[in-house]
Amino acid sequence: MHTSENRYVPDSITQPERKMVRKKLFRGVWTDTLNDNEALPVGGSLINDEVTTRLELDFKTLDIGLEQLNPEEIRAKFELRKEDLLKWLDDAKSDVDPFTFFVCVQIQQYVNRLLEIDAAHPTNPAEREAIYRQKTTPKLSELKGQSACAERAALAQYLFQKAGVKSAYMSGITTRDASRKMESPIDHSFLILENPTHPDRSYVYDVARPRETQSGLPRVLETATTFSPKQFEGKTDLLIESKEVLHGGKLWYGIGKPTMGTREMIPYQEK
Repeated sequence: MHTSENRYVPDSITQPERKMVRKKLFRGVWTDTLNDNEALPVGGSLINDEVTTRLELDFKTLDIGLEQLNPEEIRAKFELRKEDLLKWLDDAKSDVDPFTFFVCVQIQQYVNRLLEIDAAHPTNPAEREAIYRQKTTPKLSELKGQSACAERAALAQYLFQKAGVKSAYMSGITTRDASRKMESPIDHSFLILENPTHPDRSYVYDVARPRETQSGLPRVLETATTFSPKQFEGKTDLLIESKEVLHGGKLWYGIGKPTMGTREMIPYQEK
């Protein structure tokens, strides 16, 4: 059961500046810091394991109406709504860290607004691909209305930085059932968050795939083990099972090629 104690506001809100962590993964990247105007590797091809497609992160162009996205305001909003949120999570029988989930709700709303995401008019993959073909390195702001996981996760990472909450952008693969050899994973980008409830695990925040049946609430999953660059170091294939914090559905996230076959797997075990 959740309580109303203030322990759900993590120390990361007030911690000093940290050294940036950025690691190249197999067919992907891990970074806990994204900067305005940098070119982020976001895609490649099946015949080349190098991630050669780039996206220019013109965050400042999108930085409109974000005055309240700062550590102090986020904490104040959380304190104002904490009791209701704790009751809601208890009713949902979820032990997700309330503050983490609250921040994900806020970030989801910002990403949807800034990138003009409309569930009734989903991204047209052909139009998005055309934007990347027409320009060597398109700008993030040019993908409004046509964004996918890379653009949404990149913007979400920037917003977490503004909120003062530790997170990391990861590009890799995801699949519904890693045990099915005939099921091909897909290339995917998502965020990794610390898990105060179970420090030996992490959270995946899949910003590009919000909960469709719950008014667009964020999809947050608890991982089978801690996600870190070291976990994937020297590997070309690893999928880790993760369990949704609200209804318990499971998905797999990790690194590898988006092709069929057997994989190294770490299944989720209940505590």
